Amino acid sequence: PVVASAARSMQSWAMDPSWQAYYDEPAFLGDRALFEAYLGWLRAGVEQLATSAEASDVDGMRAGFIRTQQSCVACHKRFQPNI
Repeated sequence: PVVASAARSMQSWAMDPSWQAYYDEPAFLGDRALFEAYLGWLRAGVEQLATSAEASDVDGMRAGFIRTQQSCVACHKRFQPNI
């Protein structure tokens, strides 16, 4: 339940409308379509992680975690390299 709860929290965070603030800052964003693609990748990863955790599917959890982690690393590398 802990992993599923954490993944659902991340999912809620990734769906937060405050992301719009980033879309409106060209100096930060620079490429809205790419940012949205990374955000979609994040959302898909945390959904897979949460759903797999709720089903006690360890392989699915592993895949969802890797997908989530890769989306974070790729996005931060492109948009926030100092974080």
